[in-house]
Amino acid sequence: MDAQEKTAGPEIKRKTITDLIKKIMLVILILFALYLFFVLSNFSIYNQRIKKYNACVKNVKLLESALEDFAKNNSGHYPGKLEDLVPEYISEIPACPEAGRDTYSESYKWVSGWNDYSFCCKGKNHKGYQSDIKLFGASLFKGINPGEDTPSCDCIS
Repeated sequence: MDAQEKTAGPEIKRKTITDLIKKIMLVILILFALYLFFVLSNFSIYNQRIKKYNACVKNVKLLESALEDFAKNNSGHYPGKLEDLVPEYISEIPACPEAGRDTYSESYKWVSGWNDYSFCCKGKNHKGYQSDIKLFGASLFKGINPGEDTPSCDCIS
């Protein structure tokens, strides 16, 4: 055996090890990229749910404002149904962005003896953002935050 053959063996082994390390690093990089893709896509879905929830809260506030304006113009009395607000106080009854339809009218209750009202986003439209989020709008319950139960509105069906 000559000297060239003896030295060729370690060089081939180094090259093979270097290639193996490069391949392992490439696999790790691909796995990390896939992980980031799934994390970011779930984050995007979560952000969409938050935006829809916040839009629903805005709808409740819009309806509350329209109901208060109605009461101011009607001797403190609220309408018998939310549709009575259209078109003078609001252009249309808003749709819950998650449900894609009006979820507020079916839960609206006018309490004539107390001259008050209650309503919410009826259904399990915001499930997953928080468990069974309930949105209430009622002057009786001004101190209650979205998501808290009240005795006057059965909104989960």
